[in-house]
Amino acid sequence: MSTSPPEQIARDGAAMQARCRVQNDERRAADLYGPNATVRGMGGEEYVKECTRLLRHEADPYWNRVRECLRLRGVDPATTILATSFPDDSSFDCGVLVTADGEVIEFGFDYLNVDMANGAITEWTTVTDRWRDRPARADVAKAFDVLAIEAPGA
Repeated sequence: MSTSPPEQIARDGAAMQARCRVQNDERRAADLYGPNATVRGMGGEEYVKECTRLLRHEADPYWNRVRECLRLRGVDPATTILATSFPDDSSFDCGVLVTADGEVIEFGFDYLNVDMANGAITEWTTVTDRWRDRPARADVAKAFDVLAIEAPGA
């Protein structure tokens, strides 16, 4: 059974929407996510919370695989904040995590020549001591705010 072009577009748009992207380049963001993307127009804490919600709870194969890869590296997605996630190429995404113990990690998720459910984290850099000098510093600062709200006794 084939789907009509509008159904395919809607399905593809929903999948892209669920992948939580940064909108640094508005033209590229519009091309990738369409006018109804959930993260479009979000900023600051709202954006970080949505990225984190997707990391922790989204059921699509992309996020399932990202969670699995994080667990293999000893990071618990249930207690980690995803400060930002964005495409760096058509089959490679970058992200920045803040773990429950305050570690800041930049990572790259590669799914070139495989479907997203078989992607792999191929880059992993701890930037805890220098995140304030990194491009995602505003998102990381908001991630620390969100982490403080989630902390027991906060």
